[in-house]
Amino acid sequence: MTDAERDDRPGEEQVLADMQARVDDLLDPDADDSERAMIGRLFTSFVQRLPGALHAVEQALRAGEPRALATSSHSLQGMASNIGGRRLTSVAAAIEDAARSGVLPHPADVEPQLRREAALALRVAGRLGPALVAPRAA
Repeated sequence: MTDAERDDRPGEEQVLADMQARVDDLLDPDADDSERAMIGRLFTSFVQRLPGALHAVEQALRAGEPRALATSSHSLQGMASNIGGRRLTSVAAAIEDAARSGVLPHPADVEPQLRREAALALRVAGRLGPALVAPRAA
């Protein structure tokens, strides 16, 4: 475990709790393996798509393009919200709100938090997705 991961442990526990709550909202307690796998694929899709979505937000932010920033941060917000990534959703929503108001945040002011929350969401979703796809023991 790296120092950064150790420092993020309380945040990671909150992200895990938020995402697990989302799983619980989406799945009945008696969900079968196919239902669990479907939700697992939602998490796997998030893991696969997050790097591109994050890049799009950062690129629009650095280019100072409010419309592209609003669109890309809205997309990231929706992706994170779908899996219960409340902290990443909140950061993306703040960026979207700023872009829509025409007041672009400076990249140095938002990128560290955006990257930190994205990394936490990626780690947790990367564990939850495969766990949901794996068949449960009988």
